[in-house]
Amino acid sequence: MKKASTLNPKLLTAGAFLSFLIFGFVDNIKGPALPPLLSELGFSYSTGGSILIGAYFGFLVATLITGPIADRAGNKIVMFIAGVCLLIGLSAFSLFSLAWMLTAAIFFMGMGLGAIEVGGNLIILDIHSQDKGRFLNLLSFFPGVGAMLAPLAAGQMLAAGLSWRSVYQMSTAPVLFLFLCFLLIRYPRGAVRHNSATLKEFGALAFSG
Repeated sequence: MKKASTLNPKLLTAGAFLSFLIFGFVDNIKGPALPPLLSELGFSYSTGGSILIGAYFGFLVATLITGPIADRAGNKIVMFIAGVCLLIGLSAFSLFSLAWMLTAAIFFMGMGLGAIEVGGNLIILDIHSQDKGRFLNLLSFFPGVGAMLAPLAAGQMLAAGLSWRSVYQMSTAPVLFLFLCFLLIRYPRGAVRHNSATLKEFGALAFSG
């Protein structure tokens, strides 16, 4: 297996940290953006809550499917999936006005966030196998930074007279940057893991005493 140390480990580590910062940011812009959304579209808080549930379903689906994808195709593909899902979700959410369409859009956002959760952790495990505890701890720091920046940035944009749609549209910029980063950064092909365990074996392991 090629060592990841020969393939830009610092850039890959920075990409993982950036992806988790974006995770925290995107996941938390819905807080300040939700009240003006409900007001503009005439939705109740009940409808707003139903829309937001779509993100958690998307996150759940992504965390279930991106692990096997990483085993078969590599972590870089997982980060591509994250970027594509976030770009689709953020763009669509900023354009739609019907509740079911907004739910579908935020489902894609949740998919993107779930893919980041899996892909970012696996990148750190691949590159920093010797001191993974320290780097995983650093990785977990960045969602908190993004979560603090999100209400601050979104609040400033809304206070400046921009709409909640503009908040989501402008959030595509760092996601696009992340996508381009992983498009250009080389990733070790040898890091692709092939897991031969079947679903039956996995089930027996998961539910054994």
